[in-house]
Amino acid sequence: MTFKSTIFNKSEDQGLYYSEEYNVYVYFGLICAVFFTMTLSVLLLYNFFVAASVELHKNMFHCIIRTPISFLDNNPVGKILNRFSKDVNNSDDLLPINFYISLKTFSLIAGICVLQAILCPYVLILMLLLSIIFYAISTIHSRVLKGIKLMEGKSRSPVFSHLSVSLYGLTTIRAFEAEHKFKSTFSKYQDKHTATWIVYLALNRCLSVYGYIICYINVLITVIIFILSIYPDDAGSQIGLVMSYGVLFVLYFPLLIRYSSEVNFQMNSVKRILNYSKLKSEASYESSCDKKPPADWPQKGEIHFDNVSLQYSKDKNIVLKNLTFCIHPGEKIGIVGRTGAGKSSIIASLFRMIEPSGTITIDGIDTKDIGLRDLRSKISIIPQDPMLFNGPLRRNIDPFNEYSEEKLWQAIEEVQLKEVISTLPGGLDTHLSEGGRNFSVGERQLICLARTILRQNKILVMDEATANIDKRTDSCIQKIIREKFKSCTVLTIAHRLHTIIDSDRILVLVNGKLEEFDMPYKLLKNVNGTFYNLIKSTGVTSMD
Repeated sequence: MTFKSTIFNKSEDQGLYYSEEYNVYVYFGLICAVFFTMTLSVLLLYNFFVAASVELHKNMFHCIIRTPISFLDNNPVGKILNRFSKDVNNSDDLLPINFYISLKTFSLIAGICVLQAILCPYVLILMLLLSIIFYAISTIHSRVLKGIKLMEGKSRSPVFSHLSVSLYGLTTIRAFEAEHKFKSTFSKYQDKHTATWIVYLALNRCLSVYGYIICYINVLITVIIFILSIYPDDAGSQIGLVMSYGVLFVLYFPLLIRYSSEVNFQMNSVKRILNYSKLKSEASYESSCDKKPPADWPQKGEIHFDNVSLQYSKDKNIVLKNLTFCIHPGEKIGIVGRTGAGKSSIIASLFRMIEPSGTITIDGIDTKDIGLRDLRSKISIIPQDPMLFNGPLRRNIDPFNEYSEEKLWQAIEEVQLKEVISTLPGGLDTHLSEGGRNFSVGERQLICLARTILRQNKILVMDEATANIDKRTDSCIQKIIREKFKSCTVLTIAHRLHTIIDSDRILVLVNGKLEEFDMPYKLLKNVNGTFYNLIKSTGVTSMD
């Protein structure tokens, strides 16, 4: 059985169709059409991918900023950095070009297949058989490659985490001469990541080898079919055409395999970004119009806890258990308890970092009824680790540029830092390094205190603010708080019991429960009480 192709048979009356001038115009027109089509396609794809990448990054960043603190506690910083670095880089740089090359290569291969099918329809049967074989092979490889790619992504996160932790604690590492230990740990993480990456590359190349074998089989059988199905006088021209396009098929088919598989696996980055774009958000940031508190709220600073319980996640224990107490306006409250008693959890529930059950009211307004901005902006906090940001000192003291320079210097003078900052070359415009490391821990804590003085809020929370500083700076901070926050409600969590012994009342927690809550001298009279035993365990000096 033979197949006679008449596509290239010349008619006796060639006419304009075969004239050299006509062919030149047609050829030039096709070149122009291809040029403008490719330019238009590239521009459209570029705009499409830029818009998609911007939207993905914006949504992910918005969700990370608004996600509850528990998510940040349960996910290492390296994992989050991996999303914003490697995964975003894949969606920005690698995915668009690989998708474009895959699309272009697929179009070329489809054109080659159509041309060969026009010359000889029997080739369609061969293409169908080879496509089924390759699909089976690629399906098996894709499953393995997908698993390896996921392992590669997971093994990359510890590298980022370990590096960021090492850089942050570099001074401590050098002080304890632990460089070798951190280097060996980093090498272990890096070796694990490199091993998975090499396996991924090897399997990807293996799939390309199978593609080359299928291509050569396709070209060989196609030539044999053409030799058997056409007349001898047309064999030379058509076989030459098939061979020339067969060579292109051999060149482009492995590229299609390579880039299409890359697109498939780089879509995992998009999938991970989308997962971070669907994170559960905190409560509403803004208060509704009908529940927005007054501008001068709170005026008194009265805090009331009514049957408040707190659980960080469903698979963890309850850390606060049915707390009920009232803090009167202007009271200085010390919160004590052993590690894990729930001291910091009270602060987390007050700021709604974790949504508690029960009711917390400030000056009679339920904190759950107002937006997080209105709540958190009205409560000042000095944390254990003072938080400073890169940039001018002025922006760290007054982040929203709300106060005059005169008030800034007044606050700095009140925390006894005027002399230190005045001697700096830039003064208030001095640039702070990461975390404010060009200042000591005590100076950083005093800068946070200056920021608190400027806010003039009625409620101040000190979460073990003096745990990492010397006794002199501790005494300085306590003196400033007594003078500048006389009429404010102050909640102090402290490891050093002498810093809260002069509080109006002391709240003692034991395993998340309110054990004692009274004046210090009354608690010390109860020799069987928890607070008395805490004081006793610190030594005879504290008892005196």
